Amino acid sequence: MDLRQKILCILSDYQFIQANSEALIRIKTAFETIGEEMTSIAKDKGFSNVRVSSAFSQGKQSTITPWIALFDVKENTALYREVYLMLLFKADMSGVYLTVNQGAGMMYSAPIYVLNYLDDVDAGSIELKKEFLQLLDSGFSFDGNIDLADSGIIAEAHERATVVYKFYDRNQLLLEDEIESDIDKVLDAYEHFMGNLPFGDAKLGKTRAAQDTYISTAISPIIIPDSFKEEFYGLRKPTTVVSAYQAERNHGLIVNTFSMLLRQNGIKTVNSIAIDLLSIDSVGKPISLFEAKTDASTTSIYGAIGQLLYHSTNLNGKCKLVAIFPNTIDAYSKRTFQRLNIECITYEWVKNLPHFNNLDLKKL
Repeated sequence: MDLRQKILCILSDYQFIQANSEALIRIKTAFETIGEEMTSIAKDKGFSNVRVSSAFSQGKQSTITPWIALFDVKENTALYREVYLMLLFKADMSGVYLTVNQGAGMMYSAPIYVLNYLDDVDAGSIELKKEFLQLLDSGFSFDGNIDLADSGIIAEAHERATVVYKFYDRNQLLLEDEIESDIDKVLDAYEHFMGNLPFGDAKLGKTRAAQDTYISTAISPIIIPDSFKEEFYGLRKPTTVVSAYQAERNHGLIVNTFSMLLRQNGIKTVNSIAIDLLSIDSVGKPISLFEAKTDASTTSIYGAIGQLLYHSTNLNGKCKLVAIFPNTIDAYSKRTFQRLNIECITYEWVKNLPHFNNLDLKKL
């Protein structure tokens, strides 16, 4: 059987494992062989330290969401927790998801009762989305709308820990055989992610090791990144239990659009987790440091001033400081920015896109 047929075996026989020992044996064998095949695909691509883990009900519990996870044991978890490639089966066995998920210590094999932990997982998944944008071209979704058809807290943890996903309907799997090639694409993205983890000199991945520039400071080193990565934007679920609304994440759209305008005019831009946007010259010297805000509240104004001043002190050489705010910002705040030698650029929303008012790129 190929990988698709093994998955179909699970989708068709899983409902019978409580009453049929032969079905249980077939399911166990399918999980084992899928794991072996995923490991083989990964090793063919040069991953030498991958491991596979899985969980399913084995006839005793009907509420466990079945899953198979592949991960690299070398991955440093100080920044992002563990990141896995997963096959997540819907509880009603109507299909399976191929996902990139983040979590901690294979926590899915035991119940989770701490809601704050789920909030943390949710926030981590949102941050990780920008690391896997290349999967957009392969039909993967970033919208957070994965549905495992299971109301249990472990299933919720799976859903909220999902970074990107692609769904294969049971009937679709009967007719198409694309899941193996998609696993290959996810492994490419996973390798890219592993190469971009910024954990210091000894742990920098092969993609970044030769290119990142370190600037020494009395407090801590800051890394000038070598590229611009689009930020995630859109709607997400609330990150606290008391939230009664969806938080609109326009920040990524503002930064991405502004970066595109600069790059279209021959200005190179880079960014990092700490820095919204930085323009640099041909030798990597900083030109302008940008901080974008989605509202013109005093909290956002104070935050922009603090972040610009804080990060600029750790950059090698002087650079222009630029705050990006909605056009609702008041005149007093604009004058305050001017007194601090901070350029203030404003924008308004036109057809759900930020339109920058009277933008003069020569000042940047």
